[in-house]
Amino acid sequence: TTLENSNDCIIFLATMYLGYGTFLGLVVITNHIGCEVIEDEESKQGIPWLDIQTRTSRNIRGGAFIHFICGGLNTQVEHHLFPKAPRFYLLRVAKITEQFCKENHITYYSTTLREAYKEIYEELEGNGHKTRERMKATRGL
Repeated sequence: TTLENSNDCIIFLATMYLGYGTFLGLVVITNHIGCEVIEDEESKQGIPWLDIQTRTSRNIRGGAFIHFICGGLNTQVEHHLFPKAPRFYLLRVAKITEQFCKENHITYYSTTLREAYKEIYEELEGNGHKTRERMKATRGL
C-alpha cells in the first residue's frame, strides 16, 4: 500500500504542477506579448523611461477579481513603474497612472483579458507565419 500511496502522491504533484504551470503561464503571457518591442539600446535613445515602460506593457482591466486571479500582474505598467509597491495598492496606483498618462499624452494601454488573449494569439500566429517563411527560404522546408 505504500507504493500505491507514493504513486498517488506523484500523480497528485504532477497534476498540481501541470495546473499551476498552465495557470501561471496564462497570467504571465498577458504582460508583454503582442505589445510594442523596442529592439535595442540604440532604439531607446531619446525615449523617456516612462514611455518605454508604458509602451512595452499592457494592463488587464477587470477589477479586484482579476487582480486577485492574476496576482497583481494585471497592473503590469505599475509593476514596472513602482516595483516595490505592495500588490494591494496597484489598482489605486493604476487609476492615478492612467490619468497622469492621459493628461500628459503618454501611451497607456489597458484591455480586457479576452482582448489580451486575442492580441497574443494574433502576435504568435503572425510570428509563426514569419518563422515558416524563413524556414522555407533558408532550409527548403
